[in-house]
Formats: sequence, C-alpha cells, structure tokens
Amino acid sequence: MPGPHDEHTDDSVGRRITSIRKQRGWTQRALAQRAFVSYSTLTKIESGHMAASPAVTSACARALRVPVTDLTGQPYMEELRQDQLEELVQPLRHAIANPFLPTRDDVPPRPLEAIRTDIRTLEESRLRGEYMGIGASVPALIEELINAAHAASTAEVEGLHSALAMAYRLANSFAHKLGFPGPCPARAGPDGNRRRPFRRPLSSCGHLSLPG
Repeated sequence: MPGPHDEHTDDSVGRRITSIRKQRGWTQRALAQRAFVSYSTLTKIESGHMAASPAVTSACARALRVPVTDLTGQPYMEELRQDQLEELVQPLRHAIANPFLPTRDDVPPRPLEAIRTDIRTLEESRLRGEYMGIGASVPALIEELINAAHAASTAEVEGLHSALAMAYRLANSFAHKLGFPGPCPARAGPDGNRRRPFRRPLSSCGHLSLPG
C-alpha cells in the first residue's frame, strides 16, 4: 500500500479534490486556507505525490461542502467485492491501531461540539441504513478525537472520551455490516494487562469489529 510520502500513489482522491475545487473557482491556496490544511500538503495530494489521509480528506470535504464519499468515490455496499471490503476497513484499522499516539496530520482538531455534530449526523445515517458515509468519515473523526484528547485539559477529557466512544460504536456498526467481527481497541500496558486509550477507561465503547 502506498505510504503518505511515496513519489507515486493513488491519485483518485486528489483528482476529485482538484475537480470540485475548480468547480468552486478556488485556487489551491484558497482551499488550503478553508480546510486548515497546509498548501504544500494539498498540492502534493492533488498532483498524486502524497496519499490523502482520512483527516485531510474530511477537512477538504468540509471546506468544499460535499460528502466525503464524493472525494473517495466509494461504491454502493451491495456492489462491493471482498478486496473492496478490505480496502474500506483498512482506514478504520489504521485509525485505532495506536490509540495512545496522536497522528501527525497538520489538520488541527475542531471544537468538540463540531465533532459531535458530525457524529450525530452519522448516527442518523446509520438509523436510516446508510453506511457508506460512516465508513468514509469515522476514521478521520477517531483520529481527530485522539489528537484533541492528547492536547485537552482535564476538564475536557470526559467529553472527548464520550465522543470517541460514540465514534467507536459507529465503526463497530460499519464493520459488522461488512461482516468483520473483532474486539474493541485496547492495548497492553507494561504489566501485560489490556487497557483502553488515554487517561480513563472507555467503558462504553462496546466492541469494535476490526480484526488485526
């Protein structure tokens, strides 16, 4: 799988960003400013020289005011082959692989209420049986919440944990829909015991169906 700094990588997301950006009549610098993404990162993604991370893809989608799936080009679930299912699950695996470590994306976390609004919108989609938007959006939300939690004050941590638990449940629902069973993310501490990420346990996160 191409890394974020490979010279040549899948440029489909970058091409879609470019197309919609030009429809808006925006320059690359204008989109970078609206999405809070560095100009260098955006130009590399649009040219196909850097893979677009979930966080950057979501930030561009918000700035362009389009669903994330307009940039990722994901098909209907009924049409997916096994290799396509694996491709959809992979970003979720990556997002929860290291819950103790913030990501290095240059997209600053938004206010908690803005993230909660996105989670509520995805939950409404789940209740309508619309899962593709969940698969496209949840990895970025998980990464954003992890980054925010590492920079949060003690007073803010509880709300971030609650939102992260909701994001994990959405990921769980999406993974179950694709037929992937597995445990909720946890990690062994120095004594060998399994622990939840951050400063307090995420007791309500349920089970996240992503096999490692």
